[in-house]
Amino acid sequence: SRQLTRHVMPMFHSEGIYLAGGDDNNNNANGEDDDAAGGKPAAAAVDAAAQQQVQEVGGDGVSTIMDTLPTNNTTTTTPTTSIHQTKRSIVISGVTSGLGRALLGYFYNHGHIVAGCGRNADEILVLQGHFPNAKLSVVDVADDASVQLWAESICSGGSGNDNDENTTQEQRNEERGQVDLVIANAGISPETLYPTKSTAWEVPRQDFDETIDVNVKGVANMIRHFVPRMVKNNNGTFVAMSSGLGRSPNPYQVAYCASKWAVEGMVKSLAMSLPLDGEMCAVPLAPGVVQTGGGGGSVDGKNNNNDGSSSSSSSGNIDKWIEVAGPMILGLSGKDNGKSLSVKGFYSVRYRQTWSFQDGSGI
Repeated sequence: SRQLTRHVMPMFHSEGIYLAGGDDNNNNANGEDDDAAGGKPAAAAVDAAAQQQVQEVGGDGVSTIMDTLPTNNTTTTTPTTSIHQTKRSIVISGVTSGLGRALLGYFYNHGHIVAGCGRNADEILVLQGHFPNAKLSVVDVADDASVQLWAESICSGGSGNDNDENTTQEQRNEERGQVDLVIANAGISPETLYPTKSTAWEVPRQDFDETIDVNVKGVANMIRHFVPRMVKNNNGTFVAMSSGLGRSPNPYQVAYCASKWAVEGMVKSLAMSLPLDGEMCAVPLAPGVVQTGGGGGSVDGKNNNNDGSSSSSSSGNIDKWIEVAGPMILGLSGKDNGKSLSVKGFYSVRYRQTWSFQDGSGI
């Protein structure tokens, strides 16, 4: 069989993204966005917000971020007791740390069929030990050929039992390798690690190119090789992790902003192409300000001895986040097609008000 190749790069995680140059096993406490200071002149407010965002992306000030977040962390979702009754076939990119790892653990532990990928072979091996029935692969989403092979390996099932009256629809879907939920989670942000703030003209070409390759082309590759299969079945949900910085600018996160604004446009355009007579949907989802923990996050999406999280805030803790985000993602349907959404309770109200398009904005 053909081998999937990868480019080895140490990484750590922030707001659903891989940050080039870090370490999967040494995640910093972090957050990505917060609101501009109210009452300041526009230019000063933008600069203050930009400085705060840069500090929070790779900084250690989660508690100060959460002081501005809503204390009511409720959201309207399908009750978790019923949302898991139907077994879903789920594909997730970027599962070796942070939000991707939390999503993997959450869906797996609730009995869903999960396939995941990451660029860190060592972490994939560890995760396979924790989740033996998950289909985990080493894949660089920026490599179109690797994504194609990965999709084919997941979706090429089949055992000829379609006409067996004793076989349930869920069993037939599993045997055929049908996928009904794809989460394009992998991403990078090299700018986060710069020792000083860098303006648009100071971002090295290599960093800019790699950000676009992973964050934009990586999502496009996922669309190219998974969505046609879902369209054929007229069933499925495609979620791409966006960002508050995909809805508002930041002078010191130029490459990352460009990539996430592209994700918003790409996924909304995809939504316009989906069949109108089914329950398919495509959604750009801004995950929020989430602390992934100092120990790389827990491997099962829950607190355990391997979780180095030191967050004292329920709003930014990844364990709280997954309990909101997991059911929310499972509950997406045709009525959400093309909407720009965010995980409720994980951005401040004032920051969301600075977005060029608000939560729930459709096509």
